[in-house]
Amino acid sequence: AATVTIDGVPYDSVGVRLKGNASFSHPNDKKPFRLSFDEYRDEQRWDGLKGVHLNNCWEDPTFLREKLHLDLCRDAGIAAPRANFAAVSLNGVPWGFYSLVEHVDKTFLAARFGDDGGTLYKANDGFLGTLVSDFRWYGGDAGPYQSRYELKTEEAPDPWTDLIAAIDSLHNAPDLAAALPAVVDLPGLYRAFAADLMLSSLDCYAGSGRNFYCYFHPLTGKMEWIVWDA
Repeated sequence: AATVTIDGVPYDSVGVRLKGNASFSHPNDKKPFRLSFDEYRDEQRWDGLKGVHLNNCWEDPTFLREKLHLDLCRDAGIAAPRANFAAVSLNGVPWGFYSLVEHVDKTFLAARFGDDGGTLYKANDGFLGTLVSDFRWYGGDAGPYQSRYELKTEEAPDPWTDLIAAIDSLHNAPDLAAALPAVVDLPGLYRAFAADLMLSSLDCYAGSGRNFYCYFHPLTGKMEWIVWDA
């Protein structure tokens, strides 16, 4: 727990932790952070947000790659978090210049999709293990998928059934061209993949097979693709 002061305004009892994989290997103490404004005070928000990420832009000497990628996504109508920059100090000591990125949670879902009542999944970090969020068919039981995807909305009704149904359609539908548009927002998926490929986001699904969220919209029943960690 920490007091976080933003533009001169203090926020008490904010949850702060370290984060990151490759970015955590930064050779000095400029590590990436995760801030959760509601960790200890349920109603606490900053600018309407429950949480943000402070990324250290490790291996990006320009400090611009993530910001430009996410700005392009915003302008192209691709579901992705917003990004900006922050000069960070710790206990009064200037610590570094960071990329400030919005967290993907119910606040994000309500803002992007107009409804936060669906099921949100996050990809496993397949770079560090063998259980990859690969959209392969492992049968109709939830068990094999629970170890390959992270459920982020525990209270959602009937979790896993929507994800399994979409993967079932992908692999087992007799007419894929007819079946897939009913369970996946394909234009959104194509735009997200195009942005990742065009901007060489090598940690995306088409690269190392990670760093994405998928959200099943409760009104359409379709899977929406969300860009993450550009």
